[in-house]
Amino acid sequence: MQARSTVILAIISSAVLAGAGQARADEQERADIFRSVIEQTDAAAERISALRPLVDEGGFDISSVVEGFDFDGDELARFVAEGVRYEPYAGLLRGAQATLSARAGNAIDQSLLLMSLLEMAGYDAQLLRAGGASGDLADLLADAAMRPRQAAPAIADVSRLEATLANALGSRAGDVPVSEIARALSGTAPSRLDETVTGAAGRLGGLVSREGTGIDSQDYYWVRYRLGAGMSWTETHPALAGASPQGLEPDEVLTGSAPDDMLHFVEIAMEAEILKNGRLRREPLMSPWRQPVAALFDTPVSVGLFGEIDQDSESQAGTLFMPSLNDDTPPGAMAVTLRGATLDSGIMGLDSQGMSGVFSALGDTLQDAGDLVGGRDEDRPSRALTGIVLEVRWVKPSGETRREERWLIDRLANRHADGEEPRLDLDFTLRELAHRMNFRRDVIISAGGGHEAHRLAAALDAEALRLRHGAHVLAATDPDTGELRMSEAQPLNQTHLPFLLSLQSVMDQDVASVPDHHVFRDGPLVLSVHRYRDAGTDQGIAYIDILMNPWAGVVREDGALRHWPEGALARGILDTRVELAFGSDDETGDYFSALANAGELVVVTQASDLADLPRDARMAAEADIEEGFALAMLPGTNGAGRPQWWRVRGDGSEVLGRNALGGQSTTEYIVTYASGAWALYSYASDTKACVDGYDAGSGLGCCLMYAVVYNGGSAAIGAGASAGVRAAGARTAGVATRDVAGAVTNLGALELITALSVELGLYSAAEAGRALAPDLTRNGMCGEPSR
Repeated sequence: MQARSTVILAIISSAVLAGAGQARADEQERADIFRSVIEQTDAAAERISALRPLVDEGGFDISSVVEGFDFDGDELARFVAEGVRYEPYAGLLRGAQATLSARAGNAIDQSLLLMSLLEMAGYDAQLLRAGGASGDLADLLADAAMRPRQAAPAIADVSRLEATLANALGSRAGDVPVSEIARALSGTAPSRLDETVTGAAGRLGGLVSREGTGIDSQDYYWVRYRLGAGMSWTETHPALAGASPQGLEPDEVLTGSAPDDMLHFVEIAMEAEILKNGRLRREPLMSPWRQPVAALFDTPVSVGLFGEIDQDSESQAGTLFMPSLNDDTPPGAMAVTLRGATLDSGIMGLDSQGMSGVFSALGDTLQDAGDLVGGRDEDRPSRALTGIVLEVRWVKPSGETRREERWLIDRLANRHADGEEPRLDLDFTLRELAHRMNFRRDVIISAGGGHEAHRLAAALDAEALRLRHGAHVLAATDPDTGELRMSEAQPLNQTHLPFLLSLQSVMDQDVASVPDHHVFRDGPLVLSVHRYRDAGTDQGIAYIDILMNPWAGVVREDGALRHWPEGALARGILDTRVELAFGSDDETGDYFSALANAGELVVVTQASDLADLPRDARMAAEADIEEGFALAMLPGTNGAGRPQWWRVRGDGSEVLGRNALGGQSTTEYIVTYASGAWALYSYASDTKACVDGYDAGSGLGCCLMYAVVYNGGSAAIGAGASAGVRAAGARTAGVATRDVAGAVTNLGALELITALSVELGLYSAAEAGRALAPDLTRNGMCGEPSR
C-alpha cells in the first residue's frame, strides 16, 4: 500500500513538474513573441523613416527654397510670381508657410510669403498696400487668377524611391505595387470630376439661387526689397506673374503684425447644458479657443472630455469630467458631473488630497437622496447634465461669423415639446452616458490645398512615431497577463493624424476646370474625427465630421472676374464623395445613390418643416437652416437608421452630405490613428485582448502585430469573431478611394503610408511567417481565439 502511494505521489509530482515546466515554456514563448513583434515594429518604423529624406522639402519648406535659389532675392521674387498662383479671396487667410505649401494665395498672402523668403535670405523687405484694385490692375489680377498652379511631385527621384521600397520589402517586393505607388507620387496632372459628382451637382444645382455676381474690389499688396541700408529698393508684384502695373503708388507701407481686421479666425468652444429646477441653462466648460487661421498651418488641434469611470457603478455618482485642449487643461476649464454639478479646475489644482472627487460624489449622492425623498420623478431631477455642445466659429475679416454646432450629448426626451417641463431620456443610461462623455475630437484646420510633399513628409513622420509608440507600449506590457505597467508607459506625443492628413490632401487636390474658370478655398476647411468607446462592447467608435468646407468659384467674363457658384458647388460635393470613400462602406449611407434614386427633391428651408425627424437629426438640421442652408432631404435612412440630407448654401460656397452626427461612420481603420492618452488606452486595451484571447502558439503574434499596426480591433478580438477588420478592409482609404471615387487619382501620401503600414509592419521580418496565421493575407483573420 505504501509502495502504491509512493508511485501515485511520484506520478502527481511528475505531472505538477511537467505542468510547471509547460507553464514556464509557454511564458517564455509569450515573451519571445512579444520581443519579436517589438523588433518587427521598430524595424518597420526605421524603414518608413528611411523614406523621409527622399521627400522634396523644396516644395513646402521656406529655408529649403531660399537655399535652393542660393539666397538670390531676384530669383526668389521670380519663384513666387511664377510658381504661386493668385486666388482672389479676402483678407490674410493662409500666411507665408501655408501659401508656399498650397502654391497659391491672394496678393497679401503671396506678398507675406515673398517677404519671409527675402528676410531669410538677408534682405530688407516692406509690404506695400494700395486701396481698391481697378482699371489695368484689375485686368492683370483677372489674368493671374486664371493661371494654373504649377504642380510638383512629392518625390522627384522616382527611381530612388522604387529602389528604397524594394530594398525595404525584400522578397515581398514583387507582391507590392511599388511602381504604381511611385507613379502616383510622381504624377502632377490635375484630376477630373467623375460622373457621380457632376450628376449630384446637376440635381442640387437648383438650390443655388444666386446668380454669379462681380468680385468685390479688394486692397492690393506688393513688396519692395533691398539688400541693405543705403541701397535702392526693388518693387515686385507677386500676384501678377511678373507683370508690373504702371504708375501704381502705395497708400501705406505696413510694418509690424497684421491687424485683426485683416485676419480670419477660428474659435472652438464647449458648453454643458444643465437642467436645474425645471430650467435649462448653458455653462462654458472652457474659455473659447481663438487663433488666426494663418497661424494654424501644420498645427494639430484636439478637444475632448475625460473622466475616471467606475466600471462597476450604474450611478456614476461623483465622476468628474474634465475638458482637454491639445492634451492639456484649457484656460477657464470647468469639470462637470452627470448630475450637473460644476467645479473650477483651479480649485481642483489646489486639491492635493483628491477631496474634490469625494465631495462631488457626496454631493451627487445627497442630490439623489433629496430627489427620492421629495418624490421627484426620475426623469425630472432637481439638477442634471442634459447636453454637451461643441461649437466652431469662423470669423471673417469683415466681422461676419459662420457658426457650426454639434450636440455631442443630448439627454432630453422632449426637447422640442413646447410648454413641457424638460424630461430626461431614461433609455440613455448613466453608464452609457459616462462612456460617451469620454471622447476625443481631432481636428485639422486648413486654409488651402497643401503641397503633396508636405503631406507625405508629415504622414511619414507621424506613422513612424505611431509604430514606435506601439512598440513602446508592448515593451511596457506583461506578456503573461497583458496588463500595462503604467509607471513605464508614456502617451503618444501630439501629432497630426495620418488619416486626416490623407483625407485633407485628397479633398484639396487640384481638379481640372474649364478655361477661364477657377475654384479655390476662400476660408478654412475644418475637418475632424470624433471617437469614443461603446459602453456595452468596449468597441472603439469613430466617425468623420466635416464641420466647414467653404469653396469659391470665379469665372472671367468680358475681362472681369465674377463668382461662379456652380464650380464651388461641385467641389463641395467632391468633399462628401471623398468623405464617403474614406468612411463607411455601407451602401445605405451613400448620399449619392440616395440622391440619384430620389424622385422630386424635398427641399426644406424652415425649421417648422422638420417636426417629423428624430430628435438628434432635427437638432442638426435646424442648426443648418439657422446658418442659411437649404436642405435637400433624402429618402430612407443610412445603415445606422439616421435620416440624411444635403445642405446647400445659396451661393454654392458650402455643400455637404449630412446626418445627425455630422458625417460618416468609419471603418476601424480610423481608430488606428489615436493619439495622446487615447492611443495609450487603445493600445493597452487591444494588447490585453490579444493576451486574453490567444495562446502563444495559436495566433498571439498575429493578434499583437495587428493591434500595433491597426490598433482598433479589440472588441472583435475579445468577442472571438476575428482580429478586427479585414486586412483588405484596413486599406479602405487606399483601395476604396481609388475604386469608388474615380475623381480622386492623386493618392500620394495616403497610398504610400497605407501600403507601408501593412507591408512593412506585418510582413517585414523573417519570423512573421511563423507568427502570423497564413490566411491573414487573404481575409485578415488571426484564427478563432484559443482561450
